[in-house]
Amino acid sequence: RPKGVIVLTRSDVVEGKKWQSAVARCAWPMEKWVLTNKVKMTYLKDTDFYEIPLECLFSAEIDNLFFAGRNISADEDAIASARVMGSCLQTGFAAGVLASMRCKGS
Repeated sequence: RPKGVIVLTRSDVVEGKKWQSAVARCAWPMEKWVLTNKVKMTYLKDTDFYEIPLECLFSAEIDNLFFAGRNISADEDAIASARVMGSCLQTGFAAGVLASMRCKGS
């Protein structure tokens, strides 16, 4: 998995962590498929959500590399929730804005 400045973790998702630098809000459960073709669902607390911080979108190692969608910096459990369409759209938009700002020298 890509390693960003921050790696979104299982506990961030389950605890509904909020970030000062949030670029996306997510409420999808962790949906992990196992070899027996069964799904293991881990749900968030009712009416809660977690956020994806901006720092999950840029590489900890390469200065001008940005992540979005299913490639954000997250552990195996966290990405099992964050890989859905809504958060992919939000992180894609944010990564595009980051890249644009980078090109403009902001």
